[in-house]
Amino acid sequence: EEAELFVNGKSCGVCRNDAPEGAKRNILTWDDVIYSPGRVEVVARNGGSEVARHALETTGAAVRLVAEPESNCWCADGYDLLYVRLKAVDEVGRTVPEANSNVSASADGPARLVALDDGDHNTGQLFEVDAKRLHNGRLLAIFRAGRSAGEVRISFRAEGLPPIDFQMMLAPKTR
Repeated sequence: EEAELFVNGKSCGVCRNDAPEGAKRNILTWDDVIYSPGRVEVVARNGGSEVARHALETTGAAVRLVAEPESNCWCADGYDLLYVRLKAVDEVGRTVPEANSNVSASADGPARLVALDDGDHNTGQLFEVDAKRLHNGRLLAIFRAGRSAGEVRISFRAEGLPPIDFQMMLAPKTR
């Protein structure tokens, strides 16, 4: 029903979500909000009770990549996929949306890189590449398991950031 915007802890006012159905519904705007580094937070309320809260903080410069494999269980069946989310983070671990380093990815062992996706819907770039730029500080790498069990070394290299190397075990196929 309404939301309140805070910039660095100071309220910028409450906006009501009372536009009729259509293009303006669920779009709230605050006029005359002056940018200032720090924290911006919005608190949504229904009937005066908080129902949602979201905050963003100004980040520092990107200092490293973080790789987050979706799973640690990977089967050597020739079909299993491993999704690894990458993000560029600042000194305190916040994702840096302005980071746009070119990232190369590779796999050594019984698996191979099949795609890189930056999530940018406004590009015609192919997915089947071994390097792509971060978009909004993020990138998704997809690896396909081979048919032999063993250790797979996954590597990421990014311009201006330390490299990442880690091992994943490719488990034998079981039936």
